[in-house]
Amino acid sequence: MPSLIDITERTTYTGAKVDRENSIVFGVAVLKSRSPSRKRTYPDDTLKSAITLIEGASVYLDHPEDSAINKVRSVRDLAGQLKTVRFVEGQGLFGDLHVMPNHPWIIDVAERMPEVMGHSINGKGEVKMSSGGEEIVESIEMIRSVDLVTAPGTVASLFESKDIKETPKGGEEKMDWTQVTVESLLENRLDLVETIRNGVKENANTAKILVDLQEQAKTLKTENDELKTKEALREKTTKVDKLITESKLPKEATTEVFRQQLIDAEDEDAMKVLIEDRKTLVEGTKKPASAGRTDLKESSKIEDEDLIAIVQG
Repeated sequence: MPSLIDITERTTYTGAKVDRENSIVFGVAVLKSRSPSRKRTYPDDTLKSAITLIEGASVYLDHPEDSAINKVRSVRDLAGQLKTVRFVEGQGLFGDLHVMPNHPWIIDVAERMPEVMGHSINGKGEVKMSSGGEEIVESIEMIRSVDLVTAPGTVASLFESKDIKETPKGGEEKMDWTQVTVESLLENRLDLVETIRNGVKENANTAKILVDLQEQAKTLKTENDELKTKEALREKTTKVDKLITESKLPKEATTEVFRQQLIDAEDEDAMKVLIEDRKTLVEGTKKPASAGRTDLKESSKIEDEDLIAIVQG
């Protein structure tokens, strides 16, 4: 069953046209078909029926105090009058604001900064809830006032259907951010949506650059490690050649296998031990087999029969 509730809706002057000579702002939004941030819908029949309530309505500056909401407004606050209120399919009610001559600044703001100023309609209407949890306004019973308002520095002023509920000490209006939806952003602030999209793209590009830099760092580290390994091998090979030359081992005794053993040795001392073993083996193979050798180190057993045969021959 429908219930009678207070209705406060807000629109902006975005898209309106200005006639400076006659002090008229044409095509101002008065009441939208849907209020995304409040999940409230005004059916076409409801809007059409409200035209007679809004046509010729006086427009006042700012909201009245809560205590004076039902009182007669001061003529000093009169900003103009709404005329030629009409229904636009799929959008809502629009009208032309005829501005009082003593408020020419309204024309300036409507022309230069239409997004910071708009109408706020206060009234009562019968509302029922849909199965999807959305408010359906079946009728508008009365219009208390049509006020010319602004909410500088807040997103609230950019959204129709945004009812500002709290006014901090400094007098700055504060909006309920939980009421902002993607739909309302797309409808009213496409520039913000584009900014957000560009920010996401920039973050994605930054992330890709970071990944590329990390991969490059890995590649450089691998190449550096390989260079260090090659340099260490070169230095070790040079050391092995020097020790072999100093040992005066016969060429036949310095096979590639032996050289690799020297290169694989832990340090120079280990290389010298292997060379001494080799020298001992070579000297032992030049004696009669009956002489034998029992004092050779275990590491000398690495020689193959071919080396012994070459040295003995």
